[in-house]
Amino acid sequence: MACRVRVRYGGRVYSGEARCGARLSEAVAGVLGWFILPCGGRGLCGSCRVRVLGGELSPPTRAEERLGLGEGWRLACQARVLGDVEVEVSPVAERLSVYGVEPPVAGAEPLCRGVAAAVDVGSSKIAAVLVDADSGRNLAAGFAVNPQAAWGLDVVSRISRIMREEGLLGRMSAATMRAVEGLLRRLSGEAGAGRPGCAVFTGNAVALPIAFGLDPSPLGGYPYENPLSEGLSVRGEAWAGWAEVLPAVGGYVGSDAATAAVAALLHGFRGGVMVDVGINTEAAYLSGEPLFTSAPAGPAIEGGELSCGATALGGGAVRAVYDGSGFRFYPPGSEGRGLSGSALVSLLASLVEHGLVDPGGRILRADGAEGGVAYIELAPGLRLTQLDVREFQKAKAAIATAVLMLAERASSRPRGLVLAGSLGSGLDVEAAYRIGLFPRLGWAYQYGNLALVGAKMYLVSEEARVLHGRLLGSARLVEAMGSREYLERWMGCLPLKPCAGLLDEAHVG
Repeated sequence: MACRVRVRYGGRVYSGEARCGARLSEAVAGVLGWFILPCGGRGLCGSCRVRVLGGELSPPTRAEERLGLGEGWRLACQARVLGDVEVEVSPVAERLSVYGVEPPVAGAEPLCRGVAAAVDVGSSKIAAVLVDADSGRNLAAGFAVNPQAAWGLDVVSRISRIMREEGLLGRMSAATMRAVEGLLRRLSGEAGAGRPGCAVFTGNAVALPIAFGLDPSPLGGYPYENPLSEGLSVRGEAWAGWAEVLPAVGGYVGSDAATAAVAALLHGFRGGVMVDVGINTEAAYLSGEPLFTSAPAGPAIEGGELSCGATALGGGAVRAVYDGSGFRFYPPGSEGRGLSGSALVSLLASLVEHGLVDPGGRILRADGAEGGVAYIELAPGLRLTQLDVREFQKAKAAIATAVLMLAERASSRPRGLVLAGSLGSGLDVEAAYRIGLFPRLGWAYQYGNLALVGAKMYLVSEEARVLHGRLLGSARLVEAMGSREYLERWMGCLPLKPCAGLLDEAHVG
């Protein structure tokens, strides 16, 4: 028996049918074409909450009662459709790109009292959360564009310019700190709170040192020494007291990888691989001796520098698919601004599936060519060119190779994936598997900006600070870039399919 389902999303209403008795998440996914369950539908994170506008659903489960959802709100992974239903869905990926799923931590031992802040300085955006340090309650969260992008979308370009242009580091640092100060003032205004009494900073291996005026030039060549090998304690205009700037793991693995790993461990994820997907992708194996590595994916993985690309922050589509008869984009109308990295993943997986692009990345059924370059017409004014596909393949190969090399060096076969970061939060995981962006390692959870969550945990929890210290003390870097092994495997991972033969069942660490 079928039940009618209406979904309000992005200012539009979508209608369809679902099997009566199906989970609400399945019904919504059937109507929209996708729906993210960050904790895999276990009812732990609360991120799949939807507002029920009418209809008949099963009674709230214990998981929903534990989270204390307000009247009219349900967890889509827990509620079952018993009759016709109408719900309103907010963009889960947008929420998780700023702040991720927070783990439960017993007790609060904050670094300061009153209002405090945690800040994540990423390569393309700066995210922050304002916290009541005494209770651990979040007061406000938001983001600002990192102005460093004006000097280069990728961090290597920024290093090169700093090495060439005298005085540029100071200007970049000042611009970044103005953006941080403006973001914290805005969040303080939203929360009706005063200036933070203290702050904790985490961030990208290059962007965070630049923010505090530390020369990243040692990362411009081997042995890739990070200028933030030790933490800093600094004062600033945006906070009343001091700020702790957390140290990098080493090389191109920044402090954001360490705080994301802390958050993942506090969630209980041991024996898996955490991947923070982005321009500089970082990965960590979280069991026994923790292993860390990084991959220079470049801007293409987020849609940057592609003819059809746009960042999710810039309003680009977060999902795009070809269904055999035409193209669909989510949110509706977002195709006018271009495709984000997560949209490119789902789009390319569907194009390969339907034979418009072959697994080698060659466009087979082009709508035309310009300057000798084939293209597919996705929407008015939006084309996917052969050059776009090739650039994305290079970024995909960098991430796949780094994750596989890390997994193969682990003490035991990894049991799953924790996907973090803005891009990791919006990915269609099955599509990512199909084009070989990640290996199938078991379970996969999308927990959002865990780097910022981990920084907040460090701010309020002694347990998190102890775990952070142990992690840094025992971490081992897996140098992926520059080796012959990396290059050979990168070549093998260029096709839009799983990388063959690089991680077998008979895993030996």
